Amino acid sequence: MNITDTISDTYTDVWQWREKSAAWFVIPDTADALAFAVTEAGEAVDAWLRQVGPKKGFKRNNHRDADIWAELGDCFFMCATALGRGETELPDHLWQSSELVLPDIVEFVAKAWKVYVKQRIPYLSRWYTKQAMYQIAALFADNGHDLRATVQARLERLEAKHKEGITI
Repeated sequence: MNITDTISDTYTDVWQWREKSAAWFVIPDTADALAFAVTEAGEAVDAWLRQVGPKKGFKRNNHRDADIWAELGDCFFMCATALGRGETELPDHLWQSSELVLPDIVEFVAKAWKVYVKQRIPYLSRWYTKQAMYQIAALFADNGHDLRATVQARLERLEAKHKEGITI
């Protein structure tokens, strides 16, 4: 499967889950979804530091599991949420040729949030959001990980954690 298909299929999975879970899991508006995406990108950086830190002699104040792929999956989930339902123009390329690195994802997500809430330029925010999604998908593919399976697992985890006691 190519990256464009992975992005499209995973985006569709997110919105099918969002519709199914709307009665018990609030769908944040664009600004809040982008804020959540920023936190997930930060958690991916934290996971990366926890993975490389021991080799560099870093000590952490507390212990957490370091799963960068789960955090990047959550970031993609929130980016897809920020785009809203029915997006037809999903990213099919990078805007520039560059190494796919975590700082690029953090930058794109942060810029998407900033231009949406501070500068009020929704179309530019969408562009940055789509670039972050493409970078996440490409990073998964380049490292032999399955974005769609990761996001599906995260959605199942959310459902198991938050749906208890709700009848639909």
